[in-house]
Amino acid sequence: LEWLRINQNQDGSWGTSDKEAMAGLGILTFLAHGETTASEKYGPTVERAIRFLVAKQNEKGEFAKTDTTGGTYSQAICVYAISEAYGMTRIPSLKSVMEKGVQLLIDGQQPKGGYDYKFVKGTRRDTSLGGWCCQAMKAAYIAGAENARLHDAMELAVQDMKSVQKADDGSFYYSGSTGAGGGHATHSITAVAVLSMQLLGHDEDAEVKRGMDFLGDAK
Repeated sequence: LEWLRINQNQDGSWGTSDKEAMAGLGILTFLAHGETTASEKYGPTVERAIRFLVAKQNEKGEFAKTDTTGGTYSQAICVYAISEAYGMTRIPSLKSVMEKGVQLLIDGQQPKGGYDYKFVKGTRRDTSLGGWCCQAMKAAYIAGAENARLHDAMELAVQDMKSVQKADDGSFYYSGSTGAGGGHATHSITAVAVLSMQLLGHDEDAEVKRGMDFLGDAK
């Protein structure tokens, strides 16, 4: 936390690229330690980072351009951070920022519940990106976002995760069971899928338990 405080950019971000995502991750790091805008030592750091993200959001609700692969990830991370920030601080102005941001995740979801780069609604879906979207939606839901289809989107995301579990060993595919480079199933991707379903209230489902069994062999 001290390193982040010292190395924060003047505009409230961190680093020189993907600054929106880095600001979101920075905010989440402080909040996880219980440091909010009211904290004596780190409050100003958190406030600057939140102000940076709020200023970045456009009328569409984007924190970064979602027509790029990185921007899609950034959107999910920023929604996650703003949702946690609103939930912990109850700063009134953050509620609308949160709801505009999470609406893009709801609207960008594929009919079967998955997510792809640039929120493309094609045949490809992505467990890694989906994991960030699941965390963001759950954070917004807990914080009190009133988006009409938020809960339905969370449930649909669970069904998407379940659809890419391997029948033989309980692991989960990265993007799908077939396709160039997309059919690999690893411990890290399985962890993303399992965590996503746990966060969305499905920790007792058979798919989660089988995924946990697979993770037990991780080295």
